Amino acid sequence: MKKPVLSLSYAIVAVILLMAILSPLIASADPNFVDPFNRNLAPLASVNTAFLEDKSARLAVFGTDGLGRDILSRMVYGARTSILIGCSVTVVAVLLGTLIGLICGSFRSADGVIMRVMDGLMAIPAILLAIAFMTAIGSGVWTVILAITVVEVPRVVRLVRSVVLSVRQEPYIEAAVSLGVPTGRLLARHILPNAVGPLTVLATFILSAAILLEATLSFLGLGMPQDVPTWGNTIAEGRTLFQIHPHNIWIPAAFLSLTVLSVNVIGDGLRDKLDPKNASRAR
Repeated sequence: MKKPVLSLSYAIVAVILLMAILSPLIASADPNFVDPFNRNLAPLASVNTAFLEDKSARLAVFGTDGLGRDILSRMVYGARTSILIGCSVTVVAVLLGTLIGLICGSFRSADGVIMRVMDGLMAIPAILLAIAFMTAIGSGVWTVILAITVVEVPRVVRLVRSVVLSVRQEPYIEAAVSLGVPTGRLLARHILPNAVGPLTVLATFILSAAILLEATLSFLGLGMPQDVPTWGNTIAEGRTLFQIHPHNIWIPAAFLSLTVLSVNVIGDGLRDKLDPKNASRAR
C-alpha cells in the first residue's frame, strides 16, 4: 500500500467526519428549503435572492437540485446520516457478532445451530436481505441500522469463531484450561485479544459496506425517508434530470464513492500493518 494514497484516504475520511460533526456550521442553507426560483443551478452559480426573505447574496458551490435545494447543504447533512448509520452498524455488528462468535467457538452444542443460521443469512445477497427487512419493518433510521446490522453480523461471527477455534489449540490455552481458569476469563483475557486485530480490519470494511448499502436502500426508496437529506436520496431525486443537469448525480456519487473507497483503503492499510507476516518481513 503506497503511503500517499493511504494518507490521502485518511484526509478524505477526516474531512467527511468534520462535515458530519460540524454540518450546521458548514451548510450554506437549510438542506430541505425548496426554492423554485433557483432550480438546477450549475455549480458555482449565484443564487437569485430577489424572491427570498433572506436578501443576502450567496454562492451555490455545488449548485441546486430540481427543487432548488442547495446541494452542498444536502451533501453535508448527508455525511452526518451516512456516518451515523455506518458507525452504528459497525459498533452493533462487531459487539453482537463477537459475542455470538465466542459462544460458537466455545460451546459445540450451540455451534451447529447458530452457524447454520449464519450460513443461511450469508447465502442471501446482502441487498436482498436488507430489502426484505426494510419491507417488513418500514423505513427510518433505526430500521435501516437494524436491517444492515443483520446483514453484517454473520461476517463477524465467522471471523471470531475461526479465531477461537484456532487459538484454542495453542499450548498456553490448554495450560490455562488444565489450571482451571474459568471459561469467561479464558475468553476475555487469552482468546479475545487475538481477535482484536482482525476485528479492527473487518470493522472498516463493515463501515464502508454499511454506508454503501444505506445509500442503495435510499436510492431504491426503501431506506431513509425522502425528507431526510442523504446521498442516496439525492442521487435518486436527480436521476430524472441526469442528461440535462448531471451535477445532481455526479456530486453525491462522488462523495459516496470517495468515502467508501477511502475507508476500504484504510482497511487495507490496517490489514497490512496488523498482519504478522508483513511485520516479520519489515524486520
